[in-house]
Amino acid sequence: MWELRWAAEPKGKTIKRLDPSLPARSIQKKYDNLPRNLAGLLAQLRTQHCSIGAYKIRFNLSSTDRCPCGARETVYHILMDCPEDTLVVLRQKLRQIIGKAFGSLEVMLGGVESQSNQQNQKRKRKRLNASQLKAVLEFANESGRFRIS
Repeated sequence: MWELRWAAEPKGKTIKRLDPSLPARSIQKKYDNLPRNLAGLLAQLRTQHCSIGAYKIRFNLSSTDRCPCGARETVYHILMDCPEDTLVVLRQKLRQIIGKAFGSLEVMLGGVESQSNQQNQKRKRKRLNASQLKAVLEFANESGRFRIS
């Protein structure tokens, strides 16, 4: 019954789009296996409620949603696209660790690749292991773009 109410609830669109398999115990296990600061960072990234331009402008905390590079500052932009030199170097290291999962925000933030993103729907759905997820969170932390406690 709870799962039906969750699916019908209009709130939480961002997280539902990120991981349509929710609610799932596998996500709880990911949080449980992380240090508190990285678990908090994961929650911020998954909900898009973090100290970046897109969030700040939405809540009138800033007059711009622009990244220093000029693009709209979003979680996706910072993790995948921003050409800032330090991020490019960190991103290369991250790509080596997570391989083909790089490029799918759903997978990189602990979800599963949506069926519409898969070329072969019979293929096993991608999911990061604990060390790969931790590497994504360490990248986000080292980027200095997300504030964590």
